[in-house]
Amino acid sequence: MHNLELVTAPDLAGATPNPFQVRAFTVTEAISTLFRAQIDATHPSPSVDFDAIVGQPARLSIALEGGESAPRLWTGIINHLELVRALPDNEGLCSYAVTLVPRLWLLTQRRNYRVFQYQSEVDIALTMLEEWSVDHEARLDRKSYKPRKYKVQYAETDYEFFYRVLADVGVSFFFEPGESGELKVILADGPQKAPRLPEVLTYEDTPIMRSGKLFCTNLRKSQRVRPTRVTLRDRDYRRDAAFELQATAAVDPDAPLELFYYPENFNFISDRDDQGSPAADDRGRARTDEREASRIAQIDLEARRNDAATVRFDANYLRLAPGSVVALDAHPSPSVNAPFLIVEARLGGRFDGEMSLSVEAVDTKQAYRPTLAPKPRIIGLETATVVGPAGEEIHCDEFGRVRVHFHWDRLSKRNEASSCWIPVSQPWSGAGYGGSNLPRVGQEVLIEFLSGDPDRPIITGRVYTNLQKTPYKLPDNKTQSGWKSSSTGGTGGYNELMFEDKQGSELLRMQAERDKQVLVKRNSTSTVGANATQSVGGNRKITVKKAETKDVTGDRTITVKGAQRTTVTGEVKITSTNDCIGLSSTVEIDAEAPVIFDNATERLVLMVGSSQIIMSKTNIVIQADEVDINPGKGFAKYVLENGTMPKEPVPPEWVDSPILGMYDPKDPKSKERAWENLEKATKKYNEYQNNKLKYERDKAEYDKLISRLKSES
Repeated sequence: MHNLELVTAPDLAGATPNPFQVRAFTVTEAISTLFRAQIDATHPSPSVDFDAIVGQPARLSIALEGGESAPRLWTGIINHLELVRALPDNEGLCSYAVTLVPRLWLLTQRRNYRVFQYQSEVDIALTMLEEWSVDHEARLDRKSYKPRKYKVQYAETDYEFFYRVLADVGVSFFFEPGESGELKVILADGPQKAPRLPEVLTYEDTPIMRSGKLFCTNLRKSQRVRPTRVTLRDRDYRRDAAFELQATAAVDPDAPLELFYYPENFNFISDRDDQGSPAADDRGRARTDEREASRIAQIDLEARRNDAATVRFDANYLRLAPGSVVALDAHPSPSVNAPFLIVEARLGGRFDGEMSLSVEAVDTKQAYRPTLAPKPRIIGLETATVVGPAGEEIHCDEFGRVRVHFHWDRLSKRNEASSCWIPVSQPWSGAGYGGSNLPRVGQEVLIEFLSGDPDRPIITGRVYTNLQKTPYKLPDNKTQSGWKSSSTGGTGGYNELMFEDKQGSELLRMQAERDKQVLVKRNSTSTVGANATQSVGGNRKITVKKAETKDVTGDRTITVKGAQRTTVTGEVKITSTNDCIGLSSTVEIDAEAPVIFDNATERLVLMVGSSQIIMSKTNIVIQADEVDINPGKGFAKYVLENGTMPKEPVPPEWVDSPILGMYDPKDPKSKERAWENLEKATKKYNEYQNNKLKYERDKAEYDKLISRLKSES
């Protein structure tokens, strides 16, 4: 008879002298499954302290017969305790139902949303075990698992996520006693390669239960139809769209039973020397990896075929447990006489009877992978807030992607490490052309997920919030729409294209906060139905490489408060059918070629004050108080450049001036004549200035004079 013992938390603490007595038990366990020990027990008291037991550590042990030293034991916590039958104190034993589960079971009781970045699936699983203080051992090459850029636990319990990430890379887990006597979690990517138990189980069709010989019986061999090919496909946005990023694993080249999946995720952190996107790779270089994808496809196929060929049998070797390897012998079917990996076991018994053990096993020639778990699929939209480094208003990479803070992420620091780079849907995208409008830090965006995959978010829209308000106050300006940007640095500046659609007030408004550049490579046409006004605060320059034509149906007025200079390398022609040209200041005509006033049919009149020159087809009339012919180039130049008559003796180069007279510096009389003539010229110049002022004061008189001259001529 086997000795059964259930030790609960009060017993471990030495607080009770009357522990539970095990009457019967059943333990169900399997690879990559939480074991469950269901125990029928008795206790002398109907008032067991449930709070001291439920959720607390406990241990179930079976002392094995046959001289085996170490007992079989299961350690964990009591997750269920039930009083089945109660009797008054000292009148009998009360019945209790107890359920013992591993400490790892606690992970099923916490549901979470969480982001893991730049960690492999194995790293993630080990992180979770450490957070839960679960004793564990990794029997695998941790470095052989490439980190993932981004992995999300989405609305899953910690256990569901723990199981899923391990199954994705073909890693199993099971339980073994540790050095402390407590069970520990073993992670293994090849449990079928475990050392074989030294004992061999001999097949017995009708075994003798008490013979002391280790045997197996009631053996059933099964084979099932399972997929023979798995094909995975993904899309690499860094490569041509025609590139087929695909990985296939098959039992044989002609395997017809194919499972095809798209899209998968072939992105891994890579050490490939690919220098082309330093912003995108600021926290690690993620690239598609065909070799790793092929490995994932092979794992997928092996997981879907993990029960294609199995054996089930009963045995009296109670140490058999999931994860152990044992050899079978003496079976009539030679294929059964081989080492097998135990993948599932059910052990049961009573305190006063025999134990029963039933197991399921697979041939160790077959790679064992845990059954794959479905990934959560997100239906619908989510909102998130765009984030970036402190002080940075726009944070993006070479592909126009941004990072966000998901509102369900309780561990996010709301910075550039809060998520992976997320693509942004744009109104138009092409090879170097299209539309570009990046969400800025602090803005609220709409998130969808490719095929509902939490690991592959994409921004498909933006929304306003109480903090991110609309550019036009609503509902006051509900007829206005448009685009309004915001200058960086918090200056309040903006570029804008606004449309006002209110009936009778329709408006298109455009603002460039600083510079505006317009390039029209062929023709440009602008039509204004009424008035047009243009105001330039600084300089304005127009370059026309060919002809320019301006057609003004009405009047045209040009006001120049400064100087106006017109340079014409060809001909200048001004035609007026009616009025004359009036100028109220100095007019200078400077030409390197001849200046010709051509009026063949009428006449040309030049007027300054009361002086005038009238030219007709047949004669020239010159009228003035005094007429000087060829007064000297030097004198004229001086007066025009300085605006006054000379105050000092004239320079020698003026000796040919008829006004000053022949000037000989050695002849005192010549000098006196020169000064007398200079005084006369100065007087005439002053008279000219007075006449000019008079003209400016009395414009009306000027108009009358013009009319008189026209009538007389």
